[in-house]
This record gives sequence, structure tokens and C-alpha cells, in this order.
Amino acid sequence: MSKKTLRVATEFCIRVGAIDHVFGELFQMFAEAGMETKYFENLDAFILSGKLIKVRIPDIILSRLIDFYRQRDVELLEKAILNLNLKGYPNAFNVRAICEEEFLSSALIHLLTTLFDDEKNDDTATCLSILCSLYNLMMRSKTEKTSEDVLSLLEYTESQGTSIFESHLEDDKWKVEIFGEEKERQEKFMESRRKKLDIEHSRTYIGYKLLWVISLFLEGKKFPTGSMSSFKWRCHVYDIVRFCTNEKFMQWFLDFDPESFF
Repeated sequence: MSKKTLRVATEFCIRVGAIDHVFGELFQMFAEAGMETKYFENLDAFILSGKLIKVRIPDIILSRLIDFYRQRDVELLEKAILNLNLKGYPNAFNVRAICEEEFLSSALIHLLTTLFDDEKNDDTATCLSILCSLYNLMMRSKTEKTSEDVLSLLEYTESQGTSIFESHLEDDKWKVEIFGEEKERQEKFMESRRKKLDIEHSRTYIGYKLLWVISLFLEGKKFPTGSMSSFKWRCHVYDIVRFCTNEKFMQWFLDFDPESFF
């Protein structure tokens, strides 16, 4: 069965709501045929476009999917985590560890806010946990960049499609014919992408991300969208005050960027 047939079958199942079939018989069929990688590549566009964000993917497939993204591309791994439903996933703490190891700051914030910050519970320490996690992530990073480098992120080229897999043409003959014309553009794109990731994993970028999160929470907003209840907002403000008045934190950030800090 070709990749095109797999894509059509998957899209049809998603459109008609036959999700159980996508992660049941369809997955089993391609896994047994040794085409699991193609199966995950095909799901890529649906995941990153948010079409499966409310779907509870079976744990065993979700674990293999996360491993697949991690081995292939950490940038896509972060985007996938932002668009996967991980509620009830028993290995959520393992995903958190992956985010910390790979310096995926946005995915880490998303995990902590969506999985461990339920509006219905009385846990008032979630905000402090998020801030401390980001601070520790920042201090672990060995890469230093300037504030100008961080601002230059806007200049880097974004992906031309939903993912890098979409640029993989099925017709090898056609791919050879256009290779010469596309080679220079692809090389520039990959170099731009490498620099972008290097900046996003730097101590400087994560530091500014931490300041941005503090500002977001002070405004009563959630990450990535939505608003907090008045109770949660008061808890977050209390945690932010405790965090920002910590001597260790203040000393580092007053050296880092005092203008942004205040």
C-alpha cells in the first residue's frame, strides 16, 4: 500500500470520525507490514494542524509517536506536544523529562499548565513550579546569546509546510529532476532552522521566555490561551511575588536584563 493510499485512508477516517479505526486496525495493519514510520509521518500533518488535539490516542501508540518525533526532529516534537491530548497519559512525567532534556520551553510550560494546573483542584503551587522549572532549565543551558539574537528570531524562515515531511515527494524521479534547483534553497532553510533552534535552546531565550510567562500570568492569562479564574490569578500573583523577591533570582536577572525585569 502506498503512502498516498495511507494518507487518503487516514484523512477519510478522521473526517467521518472513525478515530478508533485510525489508531486500531489501520495502525495494526501498517505496523505489521513494517510501515510504522510512514504511518507516523502521515499523521504528522493532522497532529500539527490541531485536528487531533481532542483525541485520546492509545497510550502505547502515543509513546511510540513521541519517541518517533524525538528521534526525527526536536522542533516537531515540541509542536506535537503542543497539539496532543496528554491528559490521562500515564507517562506524562517522562514527557516532562524529555522537554527538560531537549530544552523545549514552550512544551514544558504547556505540560505544566494543562496537566498539572486544573482549575477544579486546590493546588496553589503550580505557578511556582512552572517558574522554578523554567529557571532551572535556563540555568542548565550552556548556550549564551545576545538580546539582539533573540529578537532576530523573527527574521528566520518558517517551515514552508506543516512539517518537513510534506516536502518529501513520493515520485523519486521528479525529486531528482528538481533537486538541483531546490538544493540551495533547502540548504539555506536548514541552516536558518539550525540557528533558530540554537537560539531557542539558549539561556538568553529561556530567560526572556520566563519573563514573558510572568507578564502573562500577571495579566490573568493562561498559556497558550484562555483566562484564569480570580482565585487562580491571586494564587499566581502570590507565587510570582515570592519568586521574584528570591535573592538568587533577583541577582541573576538584575545582571541579565534589569530593564525587562522591572
